[in-house]
Amino acid sequence: MRYSVFMSAKKDFSAASPLHFVNEERTCAACAGEQRYGYSSARRFVFRLDRLYRVTSQVVYCRTPRCPLQMKDVRPPQELAFVPPYKGFGCDVIAEVGQLRNGRENGKQMTRVEIKAYLKATYNLEISEREVNTLYDYYGALVSCANLEDQELIKQLIKNRGVVISLDGGDPTLGQESVWFVRDVISGRTLVAQALRSHAEEDLLGLLTPVKTFCKRYGIPIHGAVSDAEPAVRNAIKTLWPGLRHQLCQLHFVKNLAKPLKDEDAHMRVGLRKPFQDLKKMERSVKKAMASGGALSQEEGEAALDIFLMLRSILRDEAEPPFKPPGLLLYKRLSKVRAEVEQVAREKGGPTFGRWRSSSRSSTSSATRSTGYAPSTRTSGCSARSCSRRGGPPRAPSVSCAR
Repeated sequence: MRYSVFMSAKKDFSAASPLHFVNEERTCAACAGEQRYGYSSARRFVFRLDRLYRVTSQVVYCRTPRCPLQMKDVRPPQELAFVPPYKGFGCDVIAEVGQLRNGRENGKQMTRVEIKAYLKATYNLEISEREVNTLYDYYGALVSCANLEDQELIKQLIKNRGVVISLDGGDPTLGQESVWFVRDVISGRTLVAQALRSHAEEDLLGLLTPVKTFCKRYGIPIHGAVSDAEPAVRNAIKTLWPGLRHQLCQLHFVKNLAKPLKDEDAHMRVGLRKPFQDLKKMERSVKKAMASGGALSQEEGEAALDIFLMLRSILRDEAEPPFKPPGLLLYKRLSKVRAEVEQVAREKGGPTFGRWRSSSRSSTSSATRSTGYAPSTRTSGCSARSCSRRGGPPRAPSVSCAR
């Protein structure tokens, strides 16, 4: 009993639905002889997306002398389509795990932990992380075999008079293997998809060797290869296809080219967010001034709280660099908020941002008397002078709580 904490919970098989497969094919596929009934297989429990099944099947064998399948068990083909051999999960579960891992949901690749939680929440299917990893490896093998034996794919590649292979791996996650794809650039079809636990040259050679064998078998020429500049990838392609034209991926080139801009934009975004670190404290000060009765009217306080809510939403917005720089987008939105607030301040006769910047101790003390909070005089890490020296936009002004 003292070791029970390390043991997994016992699964309940009482609700399993019985399912029996009958082998109706009594002609041997090797010698066209008669196949006879052998025995009924032992029951096994199979988890599928809809329910749990207790599966049994009728096994037959051929008794013709010198037949390659003589006295070898032949299971029903319906069973093989329902569940792979020696597996406890159905083919639909394997396909679901593979599609989720390859990024079916919103184009994002799920980790083993996320797939486990998704299957539990969607299908009420209990599965461990190790089983998810095993099923995905099996899915990769099935996809590779299916793609390289697809007659439509073979006809298309022959019609295109060759292939240009593209090798790329998915974004690796912490503690997870990364998914690598070998595609044909001309047809856009995936030739091989496999999960690799390392990016060593030996693993990449094992990934590319079936593609070389497949193209050699059907006489499909390989005109070139496209990949990133990773040394292991370049060495693997050079080992299998010496002298093959190898082009670096333009997408990776653009990402590397935009990396300095991305870093500068991230630095500017951090500087723009610094003046708003005390936003929650400012909100409490406004609410306190509203409750005291006289410091701020109800209308003025609600307007200030609306501005704080708008700022909080703007600060939480995300964008995808380099084409949508989050720092530059934040600067534009803060500048727009500043212009609108200044316009309202001029109409009401209140202080503007220019007065706050150039004001001295008197304006700070007046703001302290009205709201109980003194505007922060801290400067951000991205000042207007430093940004102008680097060629970037100046720092957005800090929005203080003003009456």
